[in-house]
Amino acid sequence: MNDNRQIADIPESIVQQIKILEKSKFYTWIIVISVLISIQNIDIQKRDLINSALCGKECASPELFTRKIGANIMVLAALFFFYCITSEGAKAAGGKNCSANLNQAASGLTLMAGLIRLTDLMKNQSPQ
Repeated sequence: MNDNRQIADIPESIVQQIKILEKSKFYTWIIVISVLISIQNIDIQKRDLINSALCGKECASPELFTRKIGANIMVLAALFFFYCITSEGAKAAGGKNCSANLNQAASGLTLMAGLIRLTDLMKNQSPQ
């Protein structure tokens, strides 16, 4: 855009919204990277399953647990960020915006699901 306008001319409220959008993009990329790690984990599990079938004993990759924990923590960080954003939106609406309240509830449930998944992973799949 070459109309001689400066970033300084943008109102502060818009600048703040742009910052939130940039953080949202960052955390969305964190989720994407976590999904890619999970896809790689599936390939590692497949390789381990084939090796177990061929050698007659369980052959689990020790790095798999760490990779799963890492991917889960990455997702939790993103979910926590999005929960905070929806909570701010619900608070700003003063409880009068049904959509903001539903989004906050959905974000809270998603965050809880992520915490339950991480807890289950740590409890049932300790490193070998």
